[in-house]
Amino acid sequence: MGWKLSMIIIENPQNFRDEKLLLKKLGFKDYEYQEDTTLDECMYPQDELVSIDYYNGNIIVCDDIQMIGEFLTDELIISDFEKNIVELFPNSEIIAVCCLSPTNFHTYIVIKNGEKIRIKLISANDELNECGELLEEEKEIYNKAIIKNEEKIWIFPNTPDEEFKEYQLMEEFTFSIIKRRLGVYISGAGSEELLDDVIFKKYYKK
Repeated sequence: MGWKLSMIIIENPQNFRDEKLLLKKLGFKDYEYQEDTTLDECMYPQDELVSIDYYNGNIIVCDDIQMIGEFLTDELIISDFEKNIVELFPNSEIIAVCCLSPTNFHTYIVIKNGEKIRIKLISANDELNECGELLEEEKEIYNKAIIKNEEKIWIFPNTPDEEFKEYQLMEEFTFSIIKRRLGVYISGAGSEELLDDVIFKKYYKK
């Protein structure tokens, strides 16, 4: 299965529910509710659509892929765009994740307590670009790598004759980062509720 996914996950201990204010802070002006949807249908929104729901103590915002670019910086600095979100959730962990199977593109950004602590971007066409200390989820994956010709390579038990490079581990990296907040590996057992049963509200530009 190929994956296309673009989302922001916000730790929500205060049970924040003001979606109009959240949309405004995210830059979605003059948006209104259109219909209900599921994560399976809205995880890669297009045509200026944005969907919002709540899961396991978090807010999930499925946004246009271009918004992920607002999180990407050359250093661990908070952009003006990110400041708008941090103002609402100063003590939360905020994760922006995007992955595209056709090129094995994947990127994620982690903000915690108002500070950006991790950025990673890689694809079949882009060399690894990263800032910040490795996350525990990443360490677990890197610990399974072997070094061959000064490059990290992964070999898995179910495909012992194949060697995988880091950019080919799109699902392993991004889905582990998503699980960090949602508690569910999005392509694994137990993900059916999140993908098919949790009802998102879809908003569109007036």
